[in-house]
This record gives sequence, C-alpha cells and structure tokens, in this order.
Amino acid sequence: MSALPPADDNPVTPSPRRPVTPSRRWVWFFLFLAIVPAALIGVEIWFNLNQQLTPEKLAAARARWDENGPRDYVLEYEVKREYNPEPASRNPDKYTVRVKDRKVVEVTGADGKPPNPGEFEFGSMDDLFDRIARQLQADKESGGRRPFVTATFDKHDGHIAHYVHSVSTTRERLEVTVNLRPLTASSP
Repeated sequence: MSALPPADDNPVTPSPRRPVTPSRRWVWFFLFLAIVPAALIGVEIWFNLNQQLTPEKLAAARARWDENGPRDYVLEYEVKREYNPEPASRNPDKYTVRVKDRKVVEVTGADGKPPNPGEFEFGSMDDLFDRIARQLQADKESGGRRPFVTATFDKHDGHIAHYVHSVSTTRERLEVTVNLRPLTASSP
C-alpha cells in the first residue's frame, strides 16, 4: 500500500513531439581525449625527425661553404662532452684555431697554449665537415638505434655554427659551438 506509482523501465516520460534519446556527449569527450594527445605526439615526432641532420643537409651546407666561405679565418670552438651525464656538467673546453688559405696554422686552448696531442680533434671548418660526415656514415653503418644528430649552419657561407651528437643508449653527448671570424688584412 504504497502511494508510489509502480516502477517503470523508462522513468522519463517521452514528449509526443520529440522522443528522449540517451546523450552521447561523453563519447565525443573521450574521443577528444584520445585524438589530441595522439596528434601532439605525432607533431613532436615529426618535428624531431625534421631537426635531424642528414647527409643531404650536410652536403648542401658543405657546398655553400666551398663556394662562399673565407679562405682565412679564426674559429673559436666551445666543446662540451658528457659521458653518462650527471646533473652537474663539466665546463666546456675552449679552443681557437687560426686558418690561412684553408690550412690550420695555429691551435690554442683557453689558456693561450697549444693543446696536448690528442686533446683537440677539430681543426679547420673543412676538417669539421669531414668529421661530421664520417660520424653520420658510422652511425648509419652501426645498425643500432639512430642517435640524435643536429646542426645549425650559417645562412650566408654555410659554416657550422652548432653541432650536437647524442646517443641515448650510452648517454654520451657531444656539443660543439663554433664562432667564425673572417681574417682581413688588418686582422691580427
């Protein structure tokens, strides 16, 4: 003897003009939550792959360097090496290389003295291009995971301004920043 009406399977009374259908807004919400992160991950992968240095990009910069680069110049190298990096990284090594007629004539460290044999492996810009080309070839032939390799080139003469080679499996990282100053007749 209850005053409540009998239980009905559909507690909502339909309108004669518009039938009541269950809302499907939740489907769109979860679809949005699936699509947006997938799109963002895709954009990040695309961006990282386009940053990668390829032999073709290196060859184009090398051709620009061969055509427009100065014959006499000074390179200031800043070299950072990290092996299984810790939070506190080492200070970069700094070197100055003087080049005349595209041949190295002098290499000095930050202290103004020549580096010890084997301590400095970079030379002229041509040497740096050759070293990077050899490293790209060795990375390709290794068959393992491809390291992250990127470089920034000068728009006018094609010289390498910044180079990074990072191997995620061994956590080794080489970063080289180069400042090039052309020598003129009045330069020291």
